[in-house]
Amino acid sequence: MGHSDASRPCNPREPQAAQAAHAATGITWGGRVLAQLVAGVEELVGPQDAPAALASLRVIVAVDDEVQAACCKDLWAHKFYGLRRENVLLVMQARRPAHAWNAAAGMFEEDEHSDTFAPGSGVSLMQVRPGPSASPSACVSMRILADP
Repeated sequence: MGHSDASRPCNPREPQAAQAAHAATGITWGGRVLAQLVAGVEELVGPQDAPAALASLRVIVAVDDEVQAACCKDLWAHKFYGLRRENVLLVMQARRPAHAWNAAAGMFEEDEHSDTFAPGSGVSLMQVRPGPSASPSACVSMRILADP
């Protein structure tokens, strides 16, 4: 769910002021996304149907080894933001460097001097898709969070 420590960005694309606000409130960037998702479902279906709608909602959370422990702790601390524990799936992704164009080779190659990044939610969807369209090179560790 990201970090709540103001010295470490919650989301590298997020403005510094927003990161500081997350740290001040103690709710991570990812936690805010999940809370907003739950609030949106509740508003869309109304209070009478919200429990059933939330019970059927499945969420995939893409994490890497740098944020996995903090993400798990955040989910438990906030009672999965109103989602059912068994419907929240963590997908582990290895952090990889960015790619740069190699004109001599005529292709993009990993740039060993770049920062590393987790691929993100689009790759997570591909990783959990069964069958021949799933990427065999996408190593993934998935788990449903057990009681701490």
